[in-house]
Amino acid sequence: MKKIVIFGIVIFAKLLAFASRSLKKGNGTALPGYLVEYYAKWVIAILAKDLKEVIFISGTNGKTTTRALLNHIYQNNNVEVCSNLGGANIFRGIASALILNTKWNLKPKKTTAILEIEEATMPILADYLKPQILILTNVFRDQLDAYGEIDQTLKYFKTVLEKTKPIVIVNADDYKLLQCLQNFEGTLLGFRVDSPDKPIFESDSPVNLNFHQVFVAKNIQSTDSGQSFEIVFGSKKISVKSNLGGIYNTYNILAAVVCGYQKFGIQAVDPIPSFEPVFGRGERITLGNTKIELFLIKNPAGFDQVLNQLHQQFQHKEINMIISINDNIADGKDVSWLWDVNLEKFTSKQKFLNLKTAGTRGLDMLLRLEYAGFQVKPEDYLGQKGKDIVNLCKTLSGEIIVLCTYTALLELRSSLANLVDLKSLNNTGN
Repeated sequence: MKKIVIFGIVIFAKLLAFASRSLKKGNGTALPGYLVEYYAKWVIAILAKDLKEVIFISGTNGKTTTRALLNHIYQNNNVEVCSNLGGANIFRGIASALILNTKWNLKPKKTTAILEIEEATMPILADYLKPQILILTNVFRDQLDAYGEIDQTLKYFKTVLEKTKPIVIVNADDYKLLQCLQNFEGTLLGFRVDSPDKPIFESDSPVNLNFHQVFVAKNIQSTDSGQSFEIVFGSKKISVKSNLGGIYNTYNILAAVVCGYQKFGIQAVDPIPSFEPVFGRGERITLGNTKIELFLIKNPAGFDQVLNQLHQQFQHKEINMIISINDNIADGKDVSWLWDVNLEKFTSKQKFLNLKTAGTRGLDMLLRLEYAGFQVKPEDYLGQKGKDIVNLCKTLSGEIIVLCTYTALLELRSSLANLVDLKSLNNTGN
């Protein structure tokens, strides 16, 4: 009887996904799992029982890029992967990924699952799906109106560790994050960055843990297309080149390589140079004579790291920059975090051709820029819509840097899709 119920859910969910995409009402990455989330969470355990390898990736920043990098490593080593490519990382998104990976005989099409998971979703999902590997990227203040203080996020992580007991791969520079691992007795692998430009984490009080191995990025060099560095662990050293710029991406690359190295050895590094930025993570779009580079910003730490990367890249050039801030549910309703970003440092040393704002809270952003010392004018606010940004981009040439919160980025990308061909989120993720 239970098997008949699951079969019916799988068929109906696949039809929902097909209808969603055919009618252009979405990417079909969340809707199929809606029924499972609300009426039959236990289905997840049945759909996952024949998976051979399950990897969870969580943290406040870097989930999507780390997941996409790890997918790239696995696929280039001839391992097909089930993943939440649309970036739908709450329960229904994970459920959808597993349902769409299920054949009519209820067996998985692909037996390796690499899943990025929103922090509060992980403890719930862990009741039904057990990862062999858990990657924890960092813990910064992100959407405090949704999660409360980051101590709550650490509690989510500790709960998952207690329920699943996986191999843990963790950011060893983030001492606040390491606090949730103080009583962990399993295999613990760390990664850290040797650079004065690394972000300021939430705590600088060291935590003593028994790491089995720590992988360290050293000799980091910015290049025109990204960066290069060495990964040092034990007596070994590996050279890495990537199209991803910025120290925050050094961490993402490290996390993916450490995980991939456990399975593929040195061949985990070989695919890194061919990896291109995914949705809003330095994604590059050509519009006429204009090259638009898109960056997702969602908390002070991430915003500061993007600004640091941009200054390293453009410190000898005048740039066009647009900052689009929305306050929809997916962005976080509280935008007071903008006052924690070190804009003063950036605006004092970076030269601009244009610096504009947009979005539902674009005027708040404009005020923040004024307090940071930038001379603003009312016309520097473009409007609330993605098309307002596109209209300005049409009048400019050269490179335009656009920093957006999540829904602002979706809207801008949708407006751009009416003019140029963009990669599907089903393939690249968000």
